[in-house]
Amino acid sequence: MAAEAPRESSRSRYCPLCEAVYESGDTCPVDGATLVIEAQADPLLGSVIGDAYQIESFIGSGGMGRVYRGTQLSLDRPVAIKVMRLERSADPAMVRRFLREVRLSSRLDHPNIVRVIDGGNTREGRCYLIMELLEGVTLGDYVPEGGLRWEEVRELFGQLCSGVQAFHRAGLVHRDLKPNNVLLVDDGDGGRRVKIFDFGLARDLDPDTTGLTAEGEFLGTPGYVAPEQMSSGEVTLQTDVYALGAVLYFMLTKRSAFPGKTGPAVVMNQLAGNSAELRIGAQGVPRGLDAVMARALELDIEDRFDSVEALIEALIGVDQDMPRRERSGLGPWLDTGKIAATRGGASKQRAPLSRRAVLMGLGGLGAAIGMGVGVAIQLRSKPIRLGMSGALSGPAGGVGRGVAEGLEVRFAQANEAGELGRGRPIELEVLDDGYESERARANVERFAKDKLAVVGCVGTRTTAASLELVNAAGLPMIGSHSGARHLRHDPPDRYVFNYRAGYGREAQALVQHFRRREKIPPTGFAVLAQDDSYGESGLDGIRRALAADGFHDFDAIQVARYPSNTMDVHAALEAVSARSQVQVVLLVAAYRAAAQFVADLSRLDDAPRCAGISPIAGKLFVDELRALGGNPEGMLITQVVPHPESSANGVLRYREALAAHRPGATPSFVSLEGYIVGDMVVEALRRSGRSDDREALVEALESFDAVDFGFGARLSFSASDHQGSERVWATRIDAAGRLLDFELS
Repeated sequence: MAAEAPRESSRSRYCPLCEAVYESGDTCPVDGATLVIEAQADPLLGSVIGDAYQIESFIGSGGMGRVYRGTQLSLDRPVAIKVMRLERSADPAMVRRFLREVRLSSRLDHPNIVRVIDGGNTREGRCYLIMELLEGVTLGDYVPEGGLRWEEVRELFGQLCSGVQAFHRAGLVHRDLKPNNVLLVDDGDGGRRVKIFDFGLARDLDPDTTGLTAEGEFLGTPGYVAPEQMSSGEVTLQTDVYALGAVLYFMLTKRSAFPGKTGPAVVMNQLAGNSAELRIGAQGVPRGLDAVMARALELDIEDRFDSVEALIEALIGVDQDMPRRERSGLGPWLDTGKIAATRGGASKQRAPLSRRAVLMGLGGLGAAIGMGVGVAIQLRSKPIRLGMSGALSGPAGGVGRGVAEGLEVRFAQANEAGELGRGRPIELEVLDDGYESERARANVERFAKDKLAVVGCVGTRTTAASLELVNAAGLPMIGSHSGARHLRHDPPDRYVFNYRAGYGREAQALVQHFRRREKIPPTGFAVLAQDDSYGESGLDGIRRALAADGFHDFDAIQVARYPSNTMDVHAALEAVSARSQVQVVLLVAAYRAAAQFVADLSRLDDAPRCAGISPIAGKLFVDELRALGGNPEGMLITQVVPHPESSANGVLRYREALAAHRPGATPSFVSLEGYIVGDMVVEALRRSGRSDDREALVEALESFDAVDFGFGARLSFSASDHQGSERVWATRIDAAGRLLDFELS
């Protein structure tokens, strides 16, 4: 018995105008066109196209072609493959339009774009386009009955506007923006990422470019295509502004902005300027939004917003008028954070994100992120997450708190001023490690999972414990509060960038000063050194300075060590006091241990003078020493930043930020260093333009060439040099315990 022929009603149909696919029916309910029945057999399944891509299974179809799931054979990578219909391939105009889509797609590449990998035509005449394969849902399917809540509309519409902006900057107009040409995919962080696609109608703004639309042919989607596009074929940036206004209305209502049961009826209302009631009464929608949409949908192009930027500015204006109680997140609406996938009314049914969008491959372009006001409406689509591990408690706790303070006020300043765009706030998480190696490593291991970088980490042995992890994870470590050698390899570790001069450089500066100005002999020095790599780094600098003067018998120098992370300096005191020829003790120590040593030493007859390097932390050291009954007057302390009370441009900025964000806080060398590191980070983030790309951040830092933040030391980095400053300043403590500027020899 012969097999029964398949019933025609079981075969899918497509609309040759709007390219929608239907399982039944004779005419398209949108524009009234007669539906075309899909061919039953598919000879392309299992074939290899372009000698590189195997076609494996059918995804969907439209008026221009069919879309398949496939594999790029050379990389074993899944791809989407769009193949033009054979009957369309016989039409030279359609072939030019298809190949033009391939050409246009090569001009754009961004995370908000359905990325095009390849394209062309075969010897048999079939045209094809190869794209990344994405799982997602269209905006048309995602919007629930009644529309989305305003908070979620802002997030998604902001991404859409940014994409369209970038398309315009490339000199192109999309001409077919609509909900079903916007794909939403999982961004990997609990939210949705917009992907604009189907740029088959995209057109150059260049007036010399020949259009491909045949005379009398209508291309576009009723309800979204601009009136001038339908009547005269004219396209400008405002053509897409019109479509954006219609998409915004749909997102809020799940209805067309123009009434009509058929496509022709909708078009007639568009050309007559008869829009639907644009008043949106949903709770949380700002007053004035209806007027913004009405202007975007003006019939006369001269009355419409002249750019996407102007539309965004108008939206920002009406949204900032919302009562504070209706704003979500941590403050003004521009800082509300990413809208999670469950926001916008969890009780409403949504198309699941894992659903494959049939229209996935019906285009292949998108747009880059907008700059300036273009990203403002994105509402912190991705905060910039940074981490800091430092001693907030224990003998070095004051240093960790000071560095954190400087970083926090710099980042607060950047966020408040929108230095990185209103949609990219910096978030800093600070964890206490108590200056303990294992705790520091655990903190950094945690940061490696979700932070862009670690900044301002405090301590030599703690950064040493984390260094292997930092390099293995590709986690940038920027501006650590340590001058140790392990952070200054030659050539440098790719992910380690330093602001401050090394401990050795500071120690050298002190030795050179005493040798040249006061003629102290080499054996007149003694050293209090913390028993770890911090102490060794300082000792190395002292050795180098003495060797430069021809002295190599370093064993003749009294080196007294004390246990790290303690104040146990008694044995060191005895060792130094036993050497009568000692005139100056160089302190390579933490501030509390140094204060204990100096206090005890000062009680001896004919006690030698002391001088220290920056980790003894200036004011913290002075306060600790005076509390112990010691007198710091006359001591020299090197610094790696200018005086926090100076009038340098950068220092003035620092004090202004400190007063604004930490009222009552006292300027200090430690927090100033944190602020300068914050300056480095903000500038690198500005250059990279990314919130989650570590490699882009590294490349941005390596592009620094004599960057001047106004602190007296220009910063430069390169692939072979990750040391920002070698500048050493000095201070002298007066009778009142103040640290005054001092010129070293």
